[in-house]
Amino acid sequence: MQLTRSDAFAVHRTGRLLGFLVRDEISEAEMVNVLFNNFYSCETDLGIEQCVALIPKRLWPQIEEKVCDTLARSHPGELFVYLPITPTPSELDKLDDRVRHIMAVVVNYLQNPTEVIEYEIDDPDGMRQQWFLFKHFETVAGERCRKPNCGEDRIHNGVNCRAHHFEMIFGQPPPKQQNSGS
Repeated sequence: MQLTRSDAFAVHRTGRLLGFLVRDEISEAEMVNVLFNNFYSCETDLGIEQCVALIPKRLWPQIEEKVCDTLARSHPGELFVYLPITPTPSELDKLDDRVRHIMAVVVNYLQNPTEVIEYEIDDPDGMRQQWFLFKHFETVAGERCRKPNCGEDRIHNGVNCRAHHFEMIFGQPPPKQQNSGS
């Protein structure tokens, strides 16, 4: 299973939150609350697991407590409904099922942790974190990058491949990953 673009953005937001926590710009309770919104924006279980994997173990009891509080509600999906939207009973049931599934994935991860994939927290200029997002941009199969001599497919909403789009935006080639060599 691979991360989707939505998953990658949720992992990126979680990494940024961790940076805010390290710099004492948010409290641990605030971090945990926002983290649950990141879980909800993930499309796959892997995305949820990778968000949890970035969180320091000292916060795991708070995450478990929030899971218990969430699941104790008669309609846990209501936590992710923002006014002025009022879901129908069937929509609320679907939301409840989704939230229960997310909470099960979180609890499973806390009981059986896996390693964090390639997201780098220690990234002073943020370029490795940005490249993490670009690597998850969707491509159009068979439509090549417009950069001369590039054989890669272009990204969905652009004319260049992931690497050349990154270079166009940031004025430098993508950074080399320390672990994966990409």
